[in-house]
Amino acid sequence: MLRDLFENDRGGWLQDVALLDRLVAEKLRTIADEIAEEGWKWVEAAVNLPYGLTNGLRKLTGTPSNLTENEHATREALREENDRLSEANSRYAQRDRHAT
Repeated sequence: MLRDLFENDRGGWLQDVALLDRLVAEKLRTIADEIAEEGWKWVEAAVNLPYGLTNGLRKLTGTPSNLTENEHATREALREENDRLSEANSRYAQRDRHAT
């Protein structure tokens, strides 16, 4: 990432887009492989989808199942962690705005 010292918003631009594309593709492939290990027959990961790919697809509706106590506890722990991280991110963003 190259930064412009005179930008008010600390903006910048990527110097090596091909590197970013490769890193994203590798990360998506890793996640797709993990999902495939769950027993899925076909998993494809892509940054961009071709135009019209979703034409003709229909929305599936389902009935949510009740969470087990363990799943409920995990969900609550994740919500608390998300709240804590969001608060920390807000503090850092506010500090960065005041630093410039």
